[in-house]
Amino acid sequence: MPLIHPAQKAQIDTLRVEHLASLPHFQEYFQEYLVGMAQPFLIEEGGRIIGYCYSMDDGTLVEFHLQPEAIPEADAVFDSVIEELSIQHIYCKTFDPLLLCCCLTKGYHYEVDGLLFRDLLVAPSFPLNELTVRYATPDDTPMLLEQPDGLYEDKEDLVRSVDGNTVLMYFDD
Repeated sequence: MPLIHPAQKAQIDTLRVEHLASLPHFQEYFQEYLVGMAQPFLIEEGGRIIGYCYSMDDGTLVEFHLQPEAIPEADAVFDSVIEELSIQHIYCKTFDPLLLCCCLTKGYHYEVDGLLFRDLLVAPSFPLNELTVRYATPDDTPMLLEQPDGLYEDKEDLVRSVDGNTVLMYFDD
């Protein structure tokens, strides 16, 4: 049975970056707002950290993540989180496969709380007057980090943006 105990947000930063990077879409501001109001918890098993979650004081689970090696035990770990933290509600994004799978496997009743429509475009590769436009790739990261005026707050933010195809590069020759 995993141990679930309160943590400081800094203790789960690396796990959270991994989780957010694994999602196929960027986390929405509303979800970040909920996480900001929630308490972080570490999930440990056998003396090692296998994941984390965020729960609000009202018993709402707003984020749940496990390391890849713990995924086979996801249902049991999820059950422990629900029981230990007295979870009554779960705020689940449909593009979070682990949490969604755990919720649907349990047959939990659900309601649609909101709809998000994204306008996803195919990566452009066309001239714009004298410029060529393309999405940034990981190879562009060092050059982008060298830009003045704090173009990106930190490398992790830039890597997430590049991986999510949200950084456009404009070239002249």
